[in-house]
Amino acid sequence: GNVTFSIPPGNSEASEPSQEEESQRSLQRACELLGVELAAISSGWCKRTMQAPGEGVIISPLPVEKALESRDSLARHLYGAIFSFVVGRMNDTISVEQDQKKSKSLLPFVGVLDIFGFEFFQHNSLEQLFINFTNALLQQYF
Repeated sequence: GNVTFSIPPGNSEASEPSQEEESQRSLQRACELLGVELAAISSGWCKRTMQAPGEGVIISPLPVEKALESRDSLARHLYGAIFSFVVGRMNDTISVEQDQKKSKSLLPFVGVLDIFGFEFFQHNSLEQLFINFTNALLQQYF
């Protein structure tokens, strides 16, 4: 959510990453961490690419609202991927050989529950990311 978008001059139906200092700094950092070029991520958020039969590739601009949705969608995907990776590593680390003769599993487990819902801070920590993501998953069951 630190990257914001603005309407470019001369095209009220399009969007582009905001030129504000904090937004640009966040965008640069995201590009570094993801290993992608700034132009590629900006295009992915602010443009729609379609392949029309017999007409080739069509690129159309997205309004600011859609660019925000694209940014948030990528963030949710990354949160999910990081969460799955960390849980997988934890499971690999704490797993033990299961006794095949016993019906009950002797494996330890880690449980996370945040009953207070989502919290939004100026700067969320990795722990808060995991709590928010887990809460979203738990809400699907209740």
